[in-house]
Amino acid sequence: MKRVKILGYWYEINEELASDIIEAEGKVDTYAHVIYLAKDLCNEERMSALFHEILEVVNKSFELELTHNKITTLETALYQIFLDNDFITCKDGIEIRQERKR
Repeated sequence: MKRVKILGYWYEINEELASDIIEAEGKVDTYAHVIYLAKDLCNEERMSALFHEILEVVNKSFELELTHNKITTLETALYQIFLDNDFITCKDGIEIRQERKR
């Protein structure tokens, strides 16, 4: 199972649904701690959608009240910075590490 830790909570990453079913490239359920990413996206679109959903969690958790357009703008800028500086790579698909064993 792929998961990502956001602000101290583990979120399961579900990549089983098509974009027409979730009606978006990605969606987050902050109560169930699940991020849905459309399975029919290319690797770069999927990573971009993951960044977006992480920002949605931050927005809600800290009550920032950012509009969807502002979240999208932040996601686009941060994603490009991370990609251009080799902090992430999408060449061989998204690599989301499994939970570290302690």
